Amino acid sequence: MLMLTSLTGGAAIAPEERFITSSYDGSQQPYMILTPEKNDKGETDGVFPLLVALHGYGPDHKAWMGLDTVVEACKRNGIILVTPYGRGNWFYRQSAEQDVLDIIEQVKKDYSIDVNRIALIGHSMGGWGTSWIGLRHPELFSTILPFSGWTSEELLPNAMNLDPFIMHDCNDKVVDPNLSRREAAALTKLGISLRYLETAGYGHSTAMLCDNIDEICQWILNHRHVQFPKRISLATRTPWERKAYSWLKLLSLETFPDIAVVKAELTSGSEVLTISTKNVKSFAIDIDGLTTAGASADLRIQCDMQTVPFSKKNKWLVFEKTNGILWEEMTTSDVEPDAIRPDIFKLNSTLNAITTVGKSKEAADAIGAALLERFANQVDIIVLYEPQFMVPPGGLNTPERALDVAVGRRNKLEKFTVTGKDLKAVIVKIEAAGDKNDNRIYPSKIDIVDNQEYRVIASEGTYKDVFERYGKCEYMPKEIGIYLAELFLEK
Repeated sequence: MLMLTSLTGGAAIAPEERFITSSYDGSQQPYMILTPEKNDKGETDGVFPLLVALHGYGPDHKAWMGLDTVVEACKRNGIILVTPYGRGNWFYRQSAEQDVLDIIEQVKKDYSIDVNRIALIGHSMGGWGTSWIGLRHPELFSTILPFSGWTSEELLPNAMNLDPFIMHDCNDKVVDPNLSRREAAALTKLGISLRYLETAGYGHSTAMLCDNIDEICQWILNHRHVQFPKRISLATRTPWERKAYSWLKLLSLETFPDIAVVKAELTSGSEVLTISTKNVKSFAIDIDGLTTAGASADLRIQCDMQTVPFSKKNKWLVFEKTNGILWEEMTTSDVEPDAIRPDIFKLNSTLNAITTVGKSKEAADAIGAALLERFANQVDIIVLYEPQFMVPPGGLNTPERALDVAVGRRNKLEKFTVTGKDLKAVIVKIEAAGDKNDNRIYPSKIDIVDNQEYRVIASEGTYKDVFERYGKCEYMPKEIGIYLAELFLEK
């Protein structure tokens, strides 16, 4: 382990490019790192906070290191700065998400990191990535700072102990500031503390964060990860991919791929653990960790308004819903129990046939065919925006990968009807654009009748951008990836 020392009196260290071997696919993935200064002996020691910074769409892992104000502020405040590549424009999903996690683990091995002060920050696409990764792995971070971004609102309960710092400019024409306003309002409604700063005059520029870097650094330094909080909230579709958060672990769902949420809080002077669940079949509690959090020796557990008897034989207690109604303690264990992946999945041959990685016409064609399968008898035409889909290394051979295939802000589907005449006009426009066109229509061959109505399901934004209509269309209730994941379920 390289030990880090004092930031004064030695030679400054310039940002350095390094590589990690991805645990996702074995590839070499780059990142930049800025470490504090070494002393006269070329040594460093001490324990320092870590800031992981995610770049936006277009730039790469070197972009943050080009912000001199940020680099100098990290040096002044003794913060190690790490900037992952994240596979470029993958919106920090799939392999890109795992690369970020791998880099954090590597830096923790290489340097003496204060594991209770690891913060995540990002701008634009990196703002999305900050919320996405931070909310999926709240056990890792002390705080998250998503700037000029957006979020998956269903994961916001996971911010319970992250105290997000959200920043957006009111003049941003690239990412609508209403997305951050909505996120802040949703967090407030959940009773989660946050800092929301709305600036004016910066638009979508990173100058916004440069001019506020001193406040940002203070926020990072003042926040520590709470190892044993009195309240925890977990939301996920795939608990078998998630770790325990302190003394709470979600083990299994009632229905996949619906979101599952478990909230637990010590109340009544820490004498009662009050738990509420949604779509949860089983969860586990670390009774030792709960005691460290302040639970009374006379602790009682109430789950979904039921008093649940329990023992204290071992460290972990597993609770399961029986008959779909009653909660009971089922087992105890000295070791953390494994979450349960449902044995209900089959291979989907259409999605499994994709061989390309990243965005491609092949991927869009397969996804279009899969959605026609999913919405059989409900739709006549599927219209997809090809760059919206990123296939990870290894393809879409599992429901977990299918869940994450649609990237960017537009992850939902629109539903509307058009006449055959209007549909023909759109097809002519798309074909005339040739290689410059990114929209795909499925099935690729269909006899169109001018005065017939056609039911269309399309990528979000198609109604306005492709069909040039400005009225309201109906949004499908689920994200694209959820519909695709459902194709893996046994009928």
